[in-house]
Amino acid sequence: MLTTRQNTCSTSASQLPHLVAELWSSVFSHYLGNPENENYIQNILLLPSICSHWRNITLSTPIFWNHITYAPAVSFRPRHLQNHSDRIRTWLKRSGERHGCPLSISLTLVSRSVPGCDLALREIISESWRWETLCVKVDCVRTVWKCLLSTLSRGGGGGGGGLGYLRKVEVDIGPVFGGNEDIVSFISLFKDATSFYSFHLRNVDSTIFPPLTDLGPLSQLRSLSLHTLYSAEEVFRVLEHLPNVEELRVALAIGLFSSRNIPESRMVHHPELRHLSLDVAVRGDPLIISHLRGQVSTVLDTLSLPSFQTCAESHLPYWDSVDAFFKKHRDKMCGFRFVEKRADLEVWKLGLVTGSGSPTPNGGSASVQLPVVRSLTTVSDP
Repeated sequence: MLTTRQNTCSTSASQLPHLVAELWSSVFSHYLGNPENENYIQNILLLPSICSHWRNITLSTPIFWNHITYAPAVSFRPRHLQNHSDRIRTWLKRSGERHGCPLSISLTLVSRSVPGCDLALREIISESWRWETLCVKVDCVRTVWKCLLSTLSRGGGGGGGGLGYLRKVEVDIGPVFGGNEDIVSFISLFKDATSFYSFHLRNVDSTIFPPLTDLGPLSQLRSLSLHTLYSAEEVFRVLEHLPNVEELRVALAIGLFSSRNIPESRMVHHPELRHLSLDVAVRGDPLIISHLRGQVSTVLDTLSLPSFQTCAESHLPYWDSVDAFFKKHRDKMCGFRFVEKRADLEVWKLGLVTGSGSPTPNGGSASVQLPVVRSLTTVSDP
């Protein structure tokens, strides 16, 4: 289509319907698709080459240029490094037209410096006041401080400063070197981000996760994903410190700091939580599996969630806990998803709950009807 358009642009443009620039931008947006697709850069550079009209529209639509990816490789040749830096500067400039379009930033940071790219990173940070989403992938905790925090903490962002646009942050940390003081410093950057609602922290377990009393800057969060916690009690403390969270995804595992005892029974009331996902590593000896089942069961037994809607489990807790959890939330719960995992040739299955008291594969009984459930599924994960 684009080739045909290019060949006929000068001769048949007058025959094309006259569309306002906003409609052209909408058409181009559908063609370009997701900025994270590998062909996005190629396609966005192709559009301006078709004709002057398309070039004007493409270059004057800031949202086409608001996805900034910084991912230099040590193996880059000098020419590739220059092209990478030039593209970042060009996209920052084009996305900054018309009062500055919010930016989606993706940063891959390595502890080994990549010559020629420091300036491009500083230019990205200088536009931090426009950041709307931030995805950071680093090889160790210290790299966050070396490449990012030291500049941001000094007010490195321009345009009025702060992170006022920031809504979503994802951090993926590789081999963990450093302490939780770096994570605390990172979290402290968001204390003035009034629009901040989603925080995903991957590959960071609670041995270096900041003390939960330092989660104050995250108190406005609506969505939180943590990897890894070691007990039901840690889940409860997270909820207590984040009163506004509506969606919580947690990976539970057993480790040196795991509590071997089930916490004393108490009710944890959280009026805002609507969606809960517990991912549990179940492969191991029977004692470990039993311990993790107990932790998940404790989470279900203890939580009181008046706004609750959906739940996803990757390991079946004890059936009495599932049954009681259904009873507590039967009037609002509209979805339950269970991922079956295999451990030591033993398979735990939930089966479909019919609400008629029919027996389940593990010998329990669904003794409660779920009038508003629309989704109840099991997914195999061998």
